[in-house]
Amino acid sequence: MIEATDFAGMPVQSMRDLTELKLFSVDGATWAWISGMLFMPAELAKPLVNGERKTVIGDKGYSEWLQLKQDAILSFAKPDDARIMVFTANGAVLHDSALTRGAVFAPAGSWLEMAGNVGDSFSVTVRGTP
Repeated sequence: MIEATDFAGMPVQSMRDLTELKLFSVDGATWAWISGMLFMPAELAKPLVNGERKTVIGDKGYSEWLQLKQDAILSFAKPDDARIMVFTANGAVLHDSALTRGAVFAPAGSWLEMAGNVGDSFSVTVRGTP
């Protein structure tokens, strides 16, 4: 049930694994927190286009997100204890650096998540396909 403009509680007395939704503003954009996970607006993901892009995990330690604008082959460089995941526009996992290595083909609209420690530096190379 909605209890305030920034808070929604569960309409049951006790339910396993459910937590309240909290909405809050970060630099004028509405973010959400639920069940220990933080969600940013999708439109804040930076575009990923041909060439090399370097990204650093910011001082809050949040994962960095990029969105691919065209079909491409992606290759990565990352710290050993960091992780890169590539998801289709529908959320299917295409690549997880914890499980596989090497380049990956990703269709336009795919999402790239870089997770690591504050200050970790990542490099993503995008090669468009004809």
